[in-house]
Amino acid sequence: MKLLDAFKATVGSAILALGFATPAQAMITIDPNDALGTISQTSNCDAACLSAILGYTVVEYYKANAGGPEEKSLAGSYSTVFGAGNETATITWDGPSAFDCGICILLVKDGRNVPNQIYFDLGSEGYNWDGLEALFVSNPLIWPQNGSISHVSIFSASVPTQEVPEPGSLALLGLGLVGLAAVRRRLSYR
Repeated sequence: MKLLDAFKATVGSAILALGFATPAQAMITIDPNDALGTISQTSNCDAACLSAILGYTVVEYYKANAGGPEEKSLAGSYSTVFGAGNETATITWDGPSAFDCGICILLVKDGRNVPNQIYFDLGSEGYNWDGLEALFVSNPLIWPQNGSISHVSIFSASVPTQEVPEPGSLALLGLGLVGLAAVRRRLSYR
């Protein structure tokens, strides 16, 4: 009976912990005044193009196309929701991998305006993005002349993936271990 009570207490604690273990995701609003630079070309600026502009090699790890697929190696770890008329884009982390930004660049493209593309430093010299915070891009802030975001891309100069443990899983594991220790302790005192 005592073993059953200990098990119930452990399961109840685990369910309660899971309810509180999901972290609130902060949001960074991209400010056009923080732009590193602009690109006036209608073709997409890929990794080679951006590397030539920046003067160091970057790799494109995430790209979301408005009305199309998400691409590149971290497409399963991030998702982008485009607002009505593609005037906004919100990039969120879905896990399990995340950017570890020493040097990370966000590129936003709008084919209707000049300049067509604008890029931002997400790393330590810019927004100091931790890879988990949501990124919000508002087209009217960047292109006030009624534009439409065609895609957003994130580039990095280093290998940006790191496994990020899910807080709920860790809480459940920890509570399970505490429960097992309590059961063992009770059994040893019998």
